[in-house]
Amino acid sequence: MHAVGCPGGLAVAATANSARPWHEAWAQAQVNEFYRRNSPTDHFDTAIAHADRIAAALMKMLRETTARMPGSAGITVVDLGADSGQLLRQMYRINAADEHPIDHVRWVGIDLRPRPFDLPAHIEWWTGIAPDVLRLMAPEGICGMVIAHEWLDDVPCPIVQRDDADVVREVWVDSVTGVESLGPKLDEDSPQMQWLHQWWWPVRHRGEIGLSRDVAWAAVCASLNVGTAVAIDYAHTREQRCAGDFDDGTLVAYRDGIVVRPVPDGSANITARVALDSCAAAASPSQLMQQRCVLDEPRWPLPHQAQLDPHRYAADFQRATAALTLRQRSGRGDFWWLRHDVGLRRP
Repeated sequence: MHAVGCPGGLAVAATANSARPWHEAWAQAQVNEFYRRNSPTDHFDTAIAHADRIAAALMKMLRETTARMPGSAGITVVDLGADSGQLLRQMYRINAADEHPIDHVRWVGIDLRPRPFDLPAHIEWWTGIAPDVLRLMAPEGICGMVIAHEWLDDVPCPIVQRDDADVVREVWVDSVTGVESLGPKLDEDSPQMQWLHQWWWPVRHRGEIGLSRDVAWAAVCASLNVGTAVAIDYAHTREQRCAGDFDDGTLVAYRDGIVVRPVPDGSANITARVALDSCAAAASPSQLMQQRCVLDEPRWPLPHQAQLDPHRYAADFQRATAALTLRQRSGRGDFWWLRHDVGLRRP
């Protein structure tokens, strides 16, 4: 690769035989390699490790959604990027144990990987890229709930960076070595630059263009005939971006539980935080909520229970501690929930 020198920063590529735009290399590595061989939970601690708490909040939302649905249409619950199906398993158990369960629920997981061998028979499995599979398998639309839990952060998006002349350029990357270079400058009239001006401006150093996430989320919401779509993810707000909180961008990679340098060779899970406020504008009306405001306070065991039943006290204390991690600031409590309703009666 021949490059024009860019003192103090990345080289500006004149020709790049093995490099290409980051989002293209990212998509190739994730869709065709990493996700077909790996489970994300093998590489980093996803919030789905606490699926019981997330599932309980989603079941509460599902009950409220079904109560507001007109008519008596069957209920379908779809989980995008379902991995092992753990979230759906938990939701099913909670519903089955309820005194007044929601009847005739169809449970569906979608993932790039084949159906897990131990998945219960009552959970269907659709393999493929989520929006495409939804259009193919449910052309009439979904009545119920579509869940995107830590799914949008895996949707590849362009990475941009300012060069030493203060020009915003797209970042390119070598898929084998991970070596980056600066590609063409963004056209001022392009949709990408318009997105940056609206949602992430000024770009002081580096950032991500969330347009592909907006499109993906809008497609998910469009798959709803009536019901609720909910996205749950690491996110940031326009206020934070414009204040400079994420001037170095948020692209990161995980391998075997360790943060590693992002190299789009299929060996690690590559992710970036989501501009969920932009996604909300792409499918309005929508409601944005911080996770700490959605989940119930953990129930701590009373001190005297340690004397009466120490084993149960220890188990209850451990569960409450795990639940607390989902509400902590500068952690999973900084997750955001994005909700979009279609065709529901007023509450």
